[in-house]
Amino acid sequence: RLFSRCFRTGRSGYSLLILSAFSILLASVFCTNLAPAQSVGKISGTVKDADSHEPLIGCNITIQGTNLGAATDLEGSYFILNVPPGKYDVQASMVGYQKVLQEGVIINANRTTPLDFTLTSSAVTQKEVVIEATRPDVELEKTSTSAVVRFEDVQTVAGMRDVGDILTLAADVTDGHFRGGRTGEEYYTLQGMGIVNPLDNSTAFLPIMSAVEEVEVITSGFGAQYGNAQSGVVNISMKEGRSDRWTTRAEVRTRAPGRKHFGPSVYDPSANPYLTALLDQSVWLRGDPNTGNTPYYQSMGSGLNSRYAGDTAVQLQVARTLWGMQARRDMNKTYGNDIDYDGELATGGPIADNMRMFVALQSNTQWPVFPTEEPDFQRQVMGNIAADLGNKATLHLSGGYSLQNTNVFPSSNGTGYLTWLWDRILSIDYQKTTNLQLGARFTHTLSPSTYYEVKVNSLWTKLTEGSTPSPSSVPDSLIVNPQHSQVDWDKIIPQVITGPDGFSYLKGDDEFKDQLTRTVSLDAALTSQVTKSHLLNGGAQANLYHIDVSNSLNTRRGAGGPVESYNINPFEAAMYAQDKMEFEGLIANVGLRWDLWYAGRDYYDNLFSPFLITDSAGNPINNPTLAPQSSTPILARLQPRAGVSFPVSLKTVFHLNYGTFMQRPSFQYVISSRVQQGSLTPIQIGNPRLMPENTNSYDVGVTQGLGEGFTLDVSGYYKDVKNLIDQATFTSIKTGATYTTWFNRDYADIRGFRLALTKRRGAFTGSINYQFGVATGKSATTSYAPVAFTQDTSGGISTSTTKIPVRDILLDFDRTHNLIINLAYETTPGWGPQVFGFFPLENTVLSSYSFLRSGRPYTSPANPTVINGSRAPGEYNTNIRLTRRIPNFFGVAATLYFEVFNLFDNKILNYDYVFATPTANTTSNITNNYERYAIDNPRTGILYWPDTSPPLSWGVDQSFLIYDNAPRSFNLGFVIEL
Repeated sequence: RLFSRCFRTGRSGYSLLILSAFSILLASVFCTNLAPAQSVGKISGTVKDADSHEPLIGCNITIQGTNLGAATDLEGSYFILNVPPGKYDVQASMVGYQKVLQEGVIINANRTTPLDFTLTSSAVTQKEVVIEATRPDVELEKTSTSAVVRFEDVQTVAGMRDVGDILTLAADVTDGHFRGGRTGEEYYTLQGMGIVNPLDNSTAFLPIMSAVEEVEVITSGFGAQYGNAQSGVVNISMKEGRSDRWTTRAEVRTRAPGRKHFGPSVYDPSANPYLTALLDQSVWLRGDPNTGNTPYYQSMGSGLNSRYAGDTAVQLQVARTLWGMQARRDMNKTYGNDIDYDGELATGGPIADNMRMFVALQSNTQWPVFPTEEPDFQRQVMGNIAADLGNKATLHLSGGYSLQNTNVFPSSNGTGYLTWLWDRILSIDYQKTTNLQLGARFTHTLSPSTYYEVKVNSLWTKLTEGSTPSPSSVPDSLIVNPQHSQVDWDKIIPQVITGPDGFSYLKGDDEFKDQLTRTVSLDAALTSQVTKSHLLNGGAQANLYHIDVSNSLNTRRGAGGPVESYNINPFEAAMYAQDKMEFEGLIANVGLRWDLWYAGRDYYDNLFSPFLITDSAGNPINNPTLAPQSSTPILARLQPRAGVSFPVSLKTVFHLNYGTFMQRPSFQYVISSRVQQGSLTPIQIGNPRLMPENTNSYDVGVTQGLGEGFTLDVSGYYKDVKNLIDQATFTSIKTGATYTTWFNRDYADIRGFRLALTKRRGAFTGSINYQFGVATGKSATTSYAPVAFTQDTSGGISTSTTKIPVRDILLDFDRTHNLIINLAYETTPGWGPQVFGFFPLENTVLSSYSFLRSGRPYTSPANPTVINGSRAPGEYNTNIRLTRRIPNFFGVAATLYFEVFNLFDNKILNYDYVFATPTANTTSNITNNYERYAIDNPRTGILYWPDTSPPLSWGVDQSFLIYDNAPRSFNLGFVIEL
């Protein structure tokens, strides 16, 4: 009744709703047997006598280096809850029996690790038996499709630097799309706490792998504790310091110099026909003989005619000087010789008897594809402190900080390079992104079977972007009368300097962004192993957001361009309950989640002229503040989820899962506000009444152990996606207002299967992952298939759906086939030939990572009515790494490695440039010429720009734009471990 009343009262029930949610949160902590267990694991097993095979009662099981442990019951069984992910040594001891120590036991978050012991009776004290634990080939409790990747699993794979690189190992994650979903449909957690930017649903930062204990990538069947996710969850667990000793790892790596794009230097006259031509004085005098253009000296340097009184010779000389010596002063410039370098340091250990810490730092410097004033760089710090407070209570403090400065090339996927290629000061955007995450997790064990935890998390993101102001290095000859109050120049130099080749100088970019978000989260829960077969968990969560956006767009306009500004405080809360049932023939995770959302702002009553009011004189004006608004309702939804595993044997497990997964739209679609400066006419308005997007997911599969360390995992899936967001345009003929917003009106139908063959043990290891998938719907993004509504002067409304496909189409990120092959061979000590008493090939790992995947769909100009009826060429790539371990390098363990990226120099087409946007009857000269002619055809191929936007009859070699990947490159790295 209380929540029904809140929904009926709308905004006036907001305070009541918060109070009720807080009350439920407290009740979940103190009055229920529910909890999340989002970032910890469990150990369970039995202890038996080696001779009689009878269960041993009262045997002590301890996790070395921690205060965690348990004793066996009357049936010789035990379990240990609340174990942080990691690799541990676990000991079983009992009076009259020989101690047994199992080393290297791996604990994963949200999973139960089975661990049985067999003890031999001993009349006298003997040295304990040490057993090397092995990771089971088949996971018996597999109720979802997921993969757990530990740092040591990928240490020898080329290019595995951060969590984003780990995602490239999953065949059902391509280009940021999890199993055919749109981007942003996944949720990232660090230590069980969210690290997602609420403005656009992107991850705030990607933790470096040297700071990570494990990464769990779930693509179906994630539990009820996870909200705001439709297509996947990435659960990241940070390393913790050991309590018995300090460990340290340091790594440096560098990239060998070399250009980062295919094709010749863009500043090489011999490779670019337009430069060759314009270095000829006769061309300046006569113009292009093929097109009959006017002499080029008249198009370079405003005011030359009047300033030099028609003296052709002087005008010609000045124009050529302005073009060749100043505007194109980078002629013959070399680049690609700068060195990228990266360094990481990770260390952890005890800082007191009951306290330990861990910290990891990274500094990464990379030069962009083209030369810039400063390189791109990233700094990242992550760490945590774990303290045992006594009385079986622990406190974990964790945090992450990242700073990233990036050079942004505007219009990088089109001929916008005409703006910045010869002017990389004013025309380059500089983006600074700062993220800070701080969290605290308090855990109190009430009994061996019950504990509760309270987590508080804060996430702060800051993004600023803009171009350099008018630089002092601009040659005086190009500045006639600078207008200091704006980025641009006055009418004496009409906006920019544009040469006869079509390239601009002093144009600059005119968009500036300043975006801040803050998220404060509270998560309280309780866990209880009520019986051997039932682990109940659940809890309550709440997120408070602050979003402050202040963007200025098209600032060169005389009256000022659009302004995007809003400051909002949305709210959301959730409760969930889940039961993990473990029986011999069945393991099930059954849960129910309840979410509610409140946008934090009202909506405008007038759909077609939202800001329109009448002033005191009776005149219509736009006033966003005074225009009529209504309260936005609070939204709430239930989400049932169930996953079942059927262990037929120790080597065969069937699993199936079903779930309803809902996601609040990112706030850029909910609360945005973009208006025209001065007139205050609406341009873009968010829709606070947007419903959550919804996915019903079905998954069934089988995991089979094949022996010798081989495991085969096959699963099929189907996803029914509804309430996806699409753009809509509202136009009033009477008032002239036109603006865009968003509505829930799209859907998707996604299906496929995944096959994974894995070998974890032995000298030869690796995996082969394959996915077949088909993703169909109306639009791959919120803007590809907009609907338009028009209101005439009499109030009648017409609807235009010309940009919406009549039939379902393949979404443009669909890749039918995706194959990922990851192989490694490791040699043992003393392996290979001996040279002067030295084995050069011992302790060496040679690994390769390859992908082969279908190209993306596109609309062919040969048949433009069939949207996405054709497919781009397939894509291929192979990276290799050679790793040599040195066990004793001046007293420390060291590793030297060499990496080769794009081993075979494969070229991948830039999809966003070469292929058309999937809109009905939309064609492109670029796509048309790509289909009809060879890329390097000197007259009609897309290698040269006159055939796509022809200001000239000679061309620019566009290899740097046509291909999206980089040519072969080499890295060298060195690691020491203490």
